[in-house]
Amino acid sequence: MLETPHLKTALSFKLKNWRAVPPPQVLRHCLVGLLYILAAVAFSWPLALNLTDHTFGTLTYDRDQNFWTLWWTQQSLLKYHVTPYFTNFIYYPDGISLYLYPNNLTTGILSLPLLPVFGLIPTFNLLYFVGIAGGAWGVYCLVFYLTRDNVAAFMAGLIFAFSPWQHSAVELNQLNIVQYQWITFFTYWLVKYLDWLFPTRAARRLALPQEYILNKRRKYRVRYGVLAALFLVLIAFTDQYHLLYAVVLLVWLSAGPLFRLLLQKDWREFGLNLGRLALIGVPVAIAFFRVMVGFIRDARSGIFLETENTMLNGLDLVSLFSPWGIESNGIYGKVLQLKRERYTDPGLYFSFGWWVILALAIYGVWKCSAGRTWGLLVVVTAALSLGETLVFNGVDTGFPLFGKIISQTPVLQVMHYARRWLLPGSLGLAVCAGYGLALLREKLNRPAERTAGRNEAGKPPVSFNKGFSRLRLLAVPLVIVFCISSLQPYPIAWNLWAVPPTPPVFTKNVLPAPGALLDLPFDESNVDKADNMRYQTLHGRPMVEGYLARKALVNYDETPFAFFFEDYPLAAKDIVEVTPEAVQSMLSYYHFAYLLLDKSNLSDQRINYFRQLIGKITGPGQN
Repeated sequence: MLETPHLKTALSFKLKNWRAVPPPQVLRHCLVGLLYILAAVAFSWPLALNLTDHTFGTLTYDRDQNFWTLWWTQQSLLKYHVTPYFTNFIYYPDGISLYLYPNNLTTGILSLPLLPVFGLIPTFNLLYFVGIAGGAWGVYCLVFYLTRDNVAAFMAGLIFAFSPWQHSAVELNQLNIVQYQWITFFTYWLVKYLDWLFPTRAARRLALPQEYILNKRRKYRVRYGVLAALFLVLIAFTDQYHLLYAVVLLVWLSAGPLFRLLLQKDWREFGLNLGRLALIGVPVAIAFFRVMVGFIRDARSGIFLETENTMLNGLDLVSLFSPWGIESNGIYGKVLQLKRERYTDPGLYFSFGWWVILALAIYGVWKCSAGRTWGLLVVVTAALSLGETLVFNGVDTGFPLFGKIISQTPVLQVMHYARRWLLPGSLGLAVCAGYGLALLREKLNRPAERTAGRNEAGKPPVSFNKGFSRLRLLAVPLVIVFCISSLQPYPIAWNLWAVPPTPPVFTKNVLPAPGALLDLPFDESNVDKADNMRYQTLHGRPMVEGYLARKALVNYDETPFAFFFEDYPLAAKDIVEVTPEAVQSMLSYYHFAYLLLDKSNLSDQRINYFRQLIGKITGPGQN
């Protein structure tokens, strides 16, 4: 609760307005949603003009696997009627479990009506816009509920969705991470649910009579509890990282009110509210139980090589305060080089606006006790984003951090990116900055009101210096401009956003015979077959390899396909009898219809080798 008398009056709304949402509020939300969509379009311009052959970001591997995820959800649910958490369309013929893979089932289901109409790449882009604009809108709803200040709430949404802390997920084409609209709305309904679990909290926050709160408590508890539980289910089937962060938010935001009941020794109310909070998790426990069992089993079984110690280096401590880098002649020049070498125009990035956002957040935490829970959340999650050891100005100091505990905790050790803790951190920062901006606006508006009429002593009001008055009028707009200046668009070289054209051999109806596709050469490093998964969304044939977020435990040297390795020693292997008839029989047994050689990254010498190999075993083929 904002603790100034004037703002308490501003936050109060009458009982008659509480009973229903009047039409102006519906229009307001529609306008806010539209503005956030326009902001997403502006920040990604000119992507909106190139939705069919460009996407956000530069990491082609993750982009292609997210293409494949949308396609596989459609195929598994509508065509083959099988679970989307296992497939043999990649790593054929044995297949592979997808419980640890970012399956993103919620987004896949959302894409089902879009794919037939728009196609794969436009659908991917539209879902990106939905995630970014929806995440901003959810934060707007939350901060407006907390402050009743439209300007502060709108800026908080921008800070969350477009801050440099969120930039990495967008740049890396990670559609599952960008779908953070669910977690923001979950937090919004959770906060409202907590308000109605604890009557004194609701009465203080909403400035409503205590009797009204008690009379309507059950009604709103059920409404907000059901909505919070629904969004938690959507989060669970979107991304495991998001589910972890949602659970952390649930515990974090409810710990304070429950602890106060413990201090008051109100055991009955404590037990009842603890049970009501647990009810939020019942739907997700039922719906997600089978997936969670598979996830834990795979995480504990070592089915992926990177499940035992997967955490990559966390963020540089300096990057939390200067995410876009600062002047190259500063003491943090190393961080600047690491940050800026990927962008086309380094001059766009100026960290002063980011410091204004941090100052707003600190001001909100300092002046408002309700903001301290969110402020502490920012500190904790920012510390977790630093990973296992402290890195300062590009130098790994070796100083152990909390991330080392997480990397050694069963199940949690599958976390790959420590920096993703900045997702709940960005949410907390946006709320704190929203509090700060609302307080600043309220404070700067008060002098103008006191100058009207006489002061408390009955004397004429003291006239303010004109220069000071003008500065006061410009203060909030300047703060907003500085904040927006740090929320830069994504000026990555436009050519890196392009989706390469599909080779004609992979398009529909070019490969008419049914059966699997054996594409050569093999890739044991599991990094350059993501494009083949994108091609698979067109030809729809099983393939021997694939690309996952975690390296699959597939040793092709110990499979019947080992013969197709370049270093295959004919006399030393007895996996298959090395005769044309034996290899042809093996390929027929596994229902291979085509053997295809990808010549794009091969030298002439290697191309000739594979041509001789293929010709020796299968006879002349198409090149």
